[in-house]
Amino acid sequence: MAGQTPDKEASRAENAGAARLADVGYRSAVEELCKVQGATHHTLHGKIQELAATGLRWSGPTWTSSPR
Repeated sequence: MAGQTPDKEASRAENAGAARLADVGYRSAVEELCKVQGATHHTLHGKIQELAATGLRWSGPTWTSSPR
């Protein structure tokens, strides 16, 4: 469905039994989150590690830095 976010599209694909399409959609959603948060590593794993090292944690609909 046009205009939906990658995570919503992935969820629809998963519910329709299209696992590979869902995988691509979920990866796209994570890539976008990393981009928005300023991760610069060249691999997705590296971007996730980079953000984890900064203390980033999930707290609902937005990402926030954890208290130090």
